[in-house]
Amino acid sequence: MQRVRKRASKQEVLSLLDPLIAEWFDSRFEGLTEPQAYAIPLIHERKSVLVSSPTGSGKTLTAFTSIINELFKYAKEGRLEDRIYAVYVSPLKALANDINKNLEEPLGQMHELATRKGYGFPQVRVGVRSGDTSPAERQRQLRKPPHIFITTPESLALVLTAPKFREKFSQVEYVIVDEIHEICDSKRGAHLSLTLERLQALCQRPITRIGLSATLAPIEDIAAYLVGCQDGKVRPVEIIEVLTKRDLDLEVMCPTEDMTALPYEIVNARMYDMLRDMVNAHRTTLVFTNTRSGTEQVVYKLRERGIESIEAHHGSLSKETRLDVEDRLKRGELRCVVSSTSLELGIDIGSVDLVCQIGSPKSVAKGLQRIGRSGHSVGRTPKGRMIVLDLDDLVECAVLCRAAHRRAIDRVTVPENALDVLAQTLVGMSLERRWTVEEALRLVRGSYCYRGLSEEQLLQTLRYLGSKDAFEGVYSKLWYDPEEGAFGKKKGARMIYFLNLGTIPEEAAYKVFNERGGLIGDLSEKFVERLSVRDVFVLGGRPYEFVRAKGMRVYVRSAPGRKPTVPSWTGEMLPRSFDLSMEIARFRGEMEPRLDAPEGEVVQWLMDDFSIDHGSALSLLHYFKEQRAAAGVPNQRHLLVEGYLDAQGNSGVIFHFPFGRRVNDALSRAYAFLLTQRMGCNISVSISDDAFLLMASKRIDLAALPGLLRSGELRGVLRRAVKDSEIFKQRFRHVAARSFMVLRNYKGREVSVNRQQVRSQYLLDYLAEQESVPVIEETYREVLEDVMDIQRAEQVVQAMEAGEMTVTTVPYSPVPSPFGHSIVLAGISDIVMMEDRSSLLRELHRRVLSKVLGEGQRFQFEDEAVSAYFRAKRGIAEDKETLFDLIARAGPFHIFREKGRSVYPYCRPGREQVDEWASELLAEGRIASVHLDDVQYVAAEHLPTYASLSEPRAIGAEEAAALALLREGRTAAELEAALGKGREDTGKVLRALEAQNLVGRVAQANGRFTYRARAVPRVPRERAVATALLRHLEHWAPATADEAAFALHLPEEEVRRALRQLTEDGLVEEGRFVTGEQEQYMLKRDHLRLRHGSEVFDHRTVDGYQRAKLERQFDSVQECLHHFGEMGLLYDIGRRVKGFDLEEWRRLREDGTVLSGRFVRGRVRYVLREDAPMYVKAYRTMALSETDQRVLRRI
Repeated sequence: MQRVRKRASKQEVLSLLDPLIAEWFDSRFEGLTEPQAYAIPLIHERKSVLVSSPTGSGKTLTAFTSIINELFKYAKEGRLEDRIYAVYVSPLKALANDINKNLEEPLGQMHELATRKGYGFPQVRVGVRSGDTSPAERQRQLRKPPHIFITTPESLALVLTAPKFREKFSQVEYVIVDEIHEICDSKRGAHLSLTLERLQALCQRPITRIGLSATLAPIEDIAAYLVGCQDGKVRPVEIIEVLTKRDLDLEVMCPTEDMTALPYEIVNARMYDMLRDMVNAHRTTLVFTNTRSGTEQVVYKLRERGIESIEAHHGSLSKETRLDVEDRLKRGELRCVVSSTSLELGIDIGSVDLVCQIGSPKSVAKGLQRIGRSGHSVGRTPKGRMIVLDLDDLVECAVLCRAAHRRAIDRVTVPENALDVLAQTLVGMSLERRWTVEEALRLVRGSYCYRGLSEEQLLQTLRYLGSKDAFEGVYSKLWYDPEEGAFGKKKGARMIYFLNLGTIPEEAAYKVFNERGGLIGDLSEKFVERLSVRDVFVLGGRPYEFVRAKGMRVYVRSAPGRKPTVPSWTGEMLPRSFDLSMEIARFRGEMEPRLDAPEGEVVQWLMDDFSIDHGSALSLLHYFKEQRAAAGVPNQRHLLVEGYLDAQGNSGVIFHFPFGRRVNDALSRAYAFLLTQRMGCNISVSISDDAFLLMASKRIDLAALPGLLRSGELRGVLRRAVKDSEIFKQRFRHVAARSFMVLRNYKGREVSVNRQQVRSQYLLDYLAEQESVPVIEETYREVLEDVMDIQRAEQVVQAMEAGEMTVTTVPYSPVPSPFGHSIVLAGISDIVMMEDRSSLLRELHRRVLSKVLGEGQRFQFEDEAVSAYFRAKRGIAEDKETLFDLIARAGPFHIFREKGRSVYPYCRPGREQVDEWASELLAEGRIASVHLDDVQYVAAEHLPTYASLSEPRAIGAEEAAALALLREGRTAAELEAALGKGREDTGKVLRALEAQNLVGRVAQANGRFTYRARAVPRVPRERAVATALLRHLEHWAPATADEAAFALHLPEEEVRRALRQLTEDGLVEEGRFVTGEQEQYMLKRDHLRLRHGSEVFDHRTVDGYQRAKLERQFDSVQECLHHFGEMGLLYDIGRRVKGFDLEEWRRLREDGTVLSGRFVRGRVRYVLREDAPMYVKAYRTMALSETDQRVLRRI
């Protein structure tokens, strides 16, 4: 094994090539890239090489140039046969398809050049073989095998066992393994390494092996993995590591200035707005998410924001859909593609000029790999933006960004001695011929993954496969004679092997078909079992309505414009790499001493060194300052163990161990097992990349924790801890399926996952107590080494024992420190929605602020008192009328679905009853739909205000035609029929009209709406904004400007201006009312009532009341006098009575209806006759004198 230092010149490389190939190469490329200069001469000499260089440096062409040259030479000499010369192995189907296309182009150009020169250029055949390859294509390949065979690891293992096709591989000269780092650290990689040894055993001469990857560490281990071993030594291999630091335009961005101060929904909405702006500013954008469900969500949200040429790309979509997206992306027809992992490897998508990563990619290598998809050609700079949604993600992405600029790549670990993969390979070998144990052991040890396999491990695996000794109850997959030391094929094994091969564990997947019978993609079993008829979900970025499921098929119909329940593909979040985790721990150590430096200085350092924006730097600094004030900052040498008391009185311990989820999984289970033994009570465990939490009903003694776990006992403790766990049962099923103990497919019939699980449980019970059972031992190895990371967990415990890492305990408190918030909520994140999780996070943050700020900053009110006050103002709906009152009082609300601020939490009856009442109110026209960012409902009288919040725009011809048809109410299906358009186009038009508030929903039945055109009178925008804000603050205060802007879907700056004006007008009060970091707003009236009690009114309200009282108009003199009681001037009466008539007044005076006299403290007043006695009684304070009585008699 040696590193290559000699770099060839272009002339030297061209001299090695045939003149025609050299001329083509010279005409296409001005110079050589580093990989080409180093590798082409070596491949020409048939030396095995591992090429590690940045994406877009021409590695693929490097690998194929010498191979095409050799094939051309053979053709000229008349020696080009119908057999396979080169095998190209790709970890992904998409990559295989891409390489096929990229080879056809240069071959076509060479053919064209040869024709112009008058040469005969050979027909170099290139074929792809994967799970997507059709039977007809497979037959064609058998008749006329491709010279260059492009395949995946699983398909290669299958074709090597196919008796007829196998012969075509007997003289393979080259093997290319692309994106080798993506496959070498998994069981799939172990399987491939054994398959390559089988291929080598079949061939008559040593195969030249070429490994390609953009990002690699440790490079020596991966080179050894590529070439394998001969007689216990690694075969010769040349290592080419191009260390040129390709320019990298990589930044971390935060959607808001301070994430802690805002709810998740707002940060999330801003993230999509930010993403939309980025997509609009670039030609083609590739967005990566960490889950398939995230992919669907992003496509849906960006389509909502007006981006049309956007598609999803992930493994659950059908082959046709994936290929179509890849082609359109390559041709530059798409503005945006959103992918989970399926587009991250070397696919050539040259038109992409920006890559956005949502959240952390969890490792530096994966981050560089994804960012490298942009500028994917020689000389162009990759441009990437990581968008973060929470503080832990921000820390992770910032550290990852610095590591990426420094090219500090995470190391991968090559799995060793995986016995289930060995069992699978031995069955495949048995189908080829009869083997002695010695021959098989030599072949297997040729794989770097099995170089240390003991003979006993191989014999035990053969005993299991041959149903010998303790395994007599297990159906045999090959015949094995222990005395002769040989094994071979058993009848029926070929079908078992072909139908059950593969290392990726099976999750049951349903095929999804649309109304025309077209295949759309797959859905997981867990998701399908939760679907009900008429549920809407997103697949391929488009909404579909569930119709029914039959067998393993799901039937759907297109549901454009309807809001979905997005698929929840589970278990896709990757654990963070150990190397990145240690970088984060070291960063914490760097950060702590800087917390006392001037804020501007630290923010600038963070922005410069970590490529993060100002908002991110500020958020990060505040996060660390709050953590230090609360408990201190844990880092690579100083660990924290923090006591936590929850609201139910349970005690928890937060271990601030930033070692990544795999290490924390091992440590947490070991601690939990030992504490359960010691305390005799159940302990629940929550794990994240930065910490783990143990919760118990009894208080855990913090002082006993530091020395509780010993490194020498860890492995034994963990074996006992996982023995009866769910993960052991699940992994046992996976291992049993890989080793053909539990079949996934029997005689062409699929065995359901449920059946597999039942059978594996039975086998587990049967085998559990036996010694050295390969399937059981492999399950332990997989759980401890692949799922967890026991080796590094042992290193951590050893460091604690040696004093290299100290552990400090923090006493019990009901308020966890900020670094503990995510892990405290991780335990309940499964049962609460993201909105609830966000409010819980904010609540924890408020409590930390109160604790950290102490007496230094007081807020005006207690949080709970304010919440209770506004809760009472909103009220609870108990029947149809109070539901209407609630919507009129506190709307807009979401109705008919539970999303955002929906009406259901404020209603006593269940959702079904509420929907029935709401449908009646809608049909009666008392409530109306209004489109803000989405369809919500308000009282009909308030519609003009809310409809005026959206800016009007001109409508197109299609929309105008639909609007005319909607003068009478129609459902979406009726409109579709009337327009003569497809569902999707009709849905798009309907959405556009609703967004303009030109169309409203006027009825709802069984989840289907009737739409009708409407002309809503517009209110001047300034007045509409002010009115909407006042109504919002009436029931949803205190609110920040951000929160109000989000709720009403208004620009933040406009809301700030309006709130300033309302504050100046004396209607709104600004201040820090409850715990928080931003200014909050509430109505002046509510502020006074909270401060002084309920019977309090602001000056403006009092003035308004007085003015209304004074200026009110009446229909008659009697009504006016009845209202005021008494009045002094006829002028005042005349001014307040509509159409005052003097004749009518005289009549009222003459008939005594209105009396005039000194009724009030001696002043002359007009009163009604029936009121006169009351005034006399109230104001006559002295008895009449004799003179008074004489005057009275005379009158």
